[in-house]
Amino acid sequence: MEPVHNRLQRHSEAMDYPKFVKAVSLAWVKAHPSIPLFALGSQKFDTKYPAITVHIHSRTPDNNTPKVIPLESYYTQEKYFDQNGDEQEREVAVTTLRQDFTNELVFTIHVPAQEGGGEVADILTEEFERFMVEHTGLFMKLGARNLRYLRRFHDDNLLKELSQQSVRRFVAYSLYTQNVTYVKHPQLQSLEIEIRASLDSMETIVTVLPSPND
Repeated sequence: MEPVHNRLQRHSEAMDYPKFVKAVSLAWVKAHPSIPLFALGSQKFDTKYPAITVHIHSRTPDNNTPKVIPLESYYTQEKYFDQNGDEQEREVAVTTLRQDFTNELVFTIHVPAQEGGGEVADILTEEFERFMVEHTGLFMKLGARNLRYLRRFHDDNLLKELSQQSVRRFVAYSLYTQNVTYVKHPQLQSLEIEIRASLDSMETIVTVLPSPND
């Protein structure tokens, strides 16, 4: 019988977000080793030097598949330890589920706020957009799905540039991802029984109102 993990690998076709960020970072550093690119919040960076961060601005169900899709149900063998500590094997029912998402990713270009910083930020943003055009085919070969340019955001430093440590530019891209999950039915059935028993045993909460004579 085919192992569970092999079935999941067969269905998980789209590159997930962390791997996409890693792929973009590895490709970018080849051309620009002095300008790091990484997921926002994963590391600190010196505001005296340019840097690029990326984060998920929004994740919504894909329009073509707004609901969870059941892919298949099958049985597989699972090892476990009984009450005596002996290893046993049992047959387990498994359902594979998939949900598709459209992600809006925002790349933020950070440049030191100094004389000429705005021009440098604009030049670096243009260079990054050219880089993405050049490497989109590569990223899609690696598993990125529906990678598209969306928009360039407004500059949030227009009104408070003097109070910022860096000038920032924002570029958004769209990326399709999948979440593939397998559900072991005996575990859910056991949990359902446990929760139902707990809910049924809950005492009714009664609010005691004071009588008019009190």
